[in-house]
Amino acid sequence: MKKKYKKFKIPVWRILLGGLVTAVSFYLLIGGEWISPSLVSGVPAFLLLLLGVFSFIFIFSPLFACYISSPIAIIGLTWLLPTQWLCVLIFTVGMLGITYFDESGMRDWLEDQYLKSHISNILPKMQKAIKTKKHKRKGDKRIQLYKTLTLFSLLFSMLFPFTRIVTSGLVVLLPLFAVVRYFRFPYDISLGSKDKNELSPLAITILIPSTLMLIWNIHNQQYVQIFWMECGLFAFLWIVLFFIFSREYLKKPLVAVGFIFCMILFAFGAVSNVNRDYDNQPPEIFPVSVTEKHISGGKSKTCYITVTPWRAGQKETEVEVDKDVYRDAEIGDSVYILQFDGALGIPWYYLDTEDPETE
Repeated sequence: MKKKYKKFKIPVWRILLGGLVTAVSFYLLIGGEWISPSLVSGVPAFLLLLLGVFSFIFIFSPLFACYISSPIAIIGLTWLLPTQWLCVLIFTVGMLGITYFDESGMRDWLEDQYLKSHISNILPKMQKAIKTKKHKRKGDKRIQLYKTLTLFSLLFSMLFPFTRIVTSGLVVLLPLFAVVRYFRFPYDISLGSKDKNELSPLAITILIPSTLMLIWNIHNQQYVQIFWMECGLFAFLWIVLFFIFSREYLKKPLVAVGFIFCMILFAFGAVSNVNRDYDNQPPEIFPVSVTEKHISGGKSKTCYITVTPWRAGQKETEVEVDKDVYRDAEIGDSVYILQFDGALGIPWYYLDTEDPETE
């Protein structure tokens, strides 16, 4: 009996659509009118870069491309919130959603501790449904727990910035804990998912915080040589450990490509995040003048102010600012750049309209 092989279908429409959008995005990025003076600080250029990368990944896997863009959608949604109450609402919905889709056992514990014991007399039908409901388990429960805690930490970091002294560390450490567990049990835990229509919990645990940290920290940094060295060494270390301890890539070579991509992205976000959130040294203060200001297109309305150089050999720099600073600063005004050394020795800065030394 001859063995039947599945017929490979070439995704023609994805190749055409993804290739066209990728080509147009990078054409505009390189030579179009939207080109920014600084690639890493211009919102139009950054969005074009993201669109190009998304479209390219879409050719191979629409799901993978959607997972990369979902954190961007979350950030964009929070930019649209006009009041603090809506921030609380999105935070509550996010917490409930994460808990509902949790598969680490946390949801069962909450049901056992609260629902069954407190509302069983009021809603007996709900209690019966809880007893009979079977949750589908996928993968290692410890990895699931790391994923859930990472998403909780991201929500706290996004909506309650004063908690970042704790949550920033968790956002970096929890995915690494998940990777270490993957190394410890290479035959029981997979980076690649058995179902082609979804990502594994381990991949989600690495990919989502990587993308969010990239968005949060890509602006207002000086990408000096030490930054790329630290990112490169960080990623290289974990990639070497992957090839030493993982066995999955021997059967699935694309798993190695996926891990390398995720870890490069994670290295950029982790180094930037730690460098800024754990920098407690006082900044240097430089007086500069406003030469231009603009708001990025779209509903997110991110604000940028271009200022004169504050160091020798430097060009005019576009600085991302909040709405209050943007409103107060006019072209020709004197403002102040506060430059920090960074916890990892990577300079970063922000703009203030008043001299902090006189406040």
